[in-house]
Amino acid sequence: MPKTKGQKLIFGILMSITMTYGMEVYNNAINAGYNLMPGGFSNMTNAVFLNALKESSFMMIIVFIISNL
Repeated sequence: MPKTKGQKLIFGILMSITMTYGMEVYNNAINAGYNLMPGGFSNMTNAVFLNALKESSFMMIIVFIISNL
């Protein structure tokens, strides 16, 4: 776990980015219906990841600000 102020800042940024992006990938996959297909989420295409990156780009900043309150 982070001990210094700099480490806490980097940890907060990395956690905000990964959690936001991960949840957006999951939500986009469900909206595209990959959870209902045979094989489930292993059938996801690159379009899901690109769409999640576009959607989460502005949310990462909001998540970082809220997590540091």
